[in-house]
Formats: sequence, C-alpha cells, structure tokens
Amino acid sequence: RHVDLSRLREERRDYLSALSAKNRYHVRRTKRAYEELAGPCTLRVAKTSEEATRMLHEMAELHQARWEGRGHAGCFSSSKFTSFHERLIARYPDRVLFFRLQAGPEVVGLLYCFLHRGWVYHYQSGFQYGLDERRSPGLLTLFYAISYCLEREDVAGFDFMAGDTEYKRA
Repeated sequence: RHVDLSRLREERRDYLSALSAKNRYHVRRTKRAYEELAGPCTLRVAKTSEEATRMLHEMAELHQARWEGRGHAGCFSSSKFTSFHERLIARYPDRVLFFRLQAGPEVVGLLYCFLHRGWVYHYQSGFQYGLDERRSPGLLTLFYAISYCLEREDVAGFDFMAGDTEYKRA
C-alpha cells in the first residue's frame, strides 16, 4: 500500500482529492472536530536530530499507552529497542522524518518515517485517542504528513509498508 505522489503532482491534484468520498468526509469531519475541541491543526516536522529524538519519546509514550491499554507490552517497553532508534536518529538525521500533528496545544499524533531513495516509509506511530474517541487521530495525522510529503518535490511516494489494515487500504 502506497501513495504515488509523483502521479498526484503530474495530475495537479492534492492528496484530499485522491481519497474516496467517504475518506474525504472522515478527514474533514475529524479535522473540524479537533479544531473545535482544541484549536487549529498544525503539523510540525522535526528539523534536528535532537528534536526528532524528543518526538520519538513523545510518540513512544502514546504508542505504549495504547498497547498497554490493550494488555500488551508494546515495542517501546524494550530499552534496547528505544536505544537503537535513538542511535539511528543521531547517526542518520537526514534519513528519518518525524511528524507531530497538534490541534491547538493538544498533540493529536506523531509519525516516525524513513526517507530512502525519494520515498517516505511509514514505520511507527503514536496517537492521542483520549481527545475525541469518535474521531481518528491516525487518519488525520497521516493525511497531514502525506500532504506535507506531496509538497516536497524530492519525495516520489509514501509507503505504508507491510500489512493490510483498513487505514492502509483507505
């Protein structure tokens, strides 16, 4: 599952127009709900390895809360796993992308992606599900991140990587 950003640019389309009517409705409805709840939605992309590491820890907290709430350990329960990613960010700051979506002061979600040969690969995420349980923070965070990638001429596509889950099909 992936989004061909080069094709969207050739067709002079934005990412929202590439989604189905149902998913466009969900993105707009979710954005409106978060903005009414907390304020305007803004996307922040980490500019330094230090900022990326801070976002890694923020994302890990959200990720862990979700998995522990389901009775699972979560991948960030391993200090070796976390340490590996801290070193990876420090060593290859130009190969990692961290996105943080906020609604006003509230964090909606964070994405951890890799940049390789002009493609962005979505690796891990953490979302704030407590803000509005009827909405999808993941859908909105991905929408903003993919829209950002579409603006970058050096990015040809956004790959969701392995797995066949509903959000990747949508």
